[in-house]
Amino acid sequence: MDLAPTRIGLDMGGSGARAASVDLEEDGWFRCGELREISWDDDFRPVPFHEQLSSPGETTAEEEACARRRVGRLAELVVACAEGWPFSLNVAAPGLPTQDRAGILAWRNGPRSPTLLVELRREFDAKDVTLLGGATRLRSDAVACAMGEGGARAGG
Repeated sequence: MDLAPTRIGLDMGGSGARAASVDLEEDGWFRCGELREISWDDDFRPVPFHEQLSSPGETTAEEEACARRRVGRLAELVVACAEGWPFSLNVAAPGLPTQDRAGILAWRNGPRSPTLLVELRREFDAKDVTLLGGATRLRSDAVACAMGEGGARAGG
């Protein structure tokens, strides 16, 4: 019997991130695994937003270093949710996405990361875990919130 891959929902924010296994049923998304959370404890100070908007795609060395550390922590969080199973991933993140929706050009509370999903996939590859599909584009926090309000519910 073939089992479907685990679906993981990852929600990034200014103070941390959280993730859980989810499943889609008739009446919406259903959290079917433990909700796991991490807090950013790196004292990162973002570049002023107006400066980010005036130089899209450019990042400082501090942003790059912080983004690398955070991507590593995000990968650990997701891998813990997958519990060794192949998984697909949907990511919600704040900020202005890149044109291909695979990274963040500007973000009031975090490091810009124009290649966020590429870096996250590299972390999964290094951990020798199987990411199936998914994680090809970021969803905005607003869209994810609306989807959640429309049907997400906690499971047992």
